[in-house]
Amino acid sequence: MTNTYAWTINQLDCYPTNPKPNCVFNIHWTLTATSLDINPQTNKPYSVYTYGNQTIQYDDSESYIPYENLTHDIIVSWIEESMNKTEMPVSFLKDSLDARINNEITPPVVKPALPWST
Repeated sequence: MTNTYAWTINQLDCYPTNPKPNCVFNIHWTLTATSLDINPQTNKPYSVYTYGNQTIQYDDSESYIPYENLTHDIIVSWIEESMNKTEMPVSFLKDSLDARINNEITPPVVKPALPWST
């Protein structure tokens, strides 16, 4: 099963002045996985998401990027770099989303109608 993944940045929390103006320290995000398989009930691809926030540390040894120059790709790279240093790296999130899509395609539990009801 091949899924695609898309990050959405929902909000950036910033310190107003220290250590720099509008210095990002917390990123609120959503990661969506979409399957190539089509859900026959909706006629759309299977899709699931997870959301959370990632705290990041300002590193004085790196070049500071002013808030107005930040891009989606820069923020995503910060999330991934920060997460990959933890016990829940991005690969864990993607595997979890993959499992959820797989469970939708091939449910591990089914709930058929009671045999005596029609």
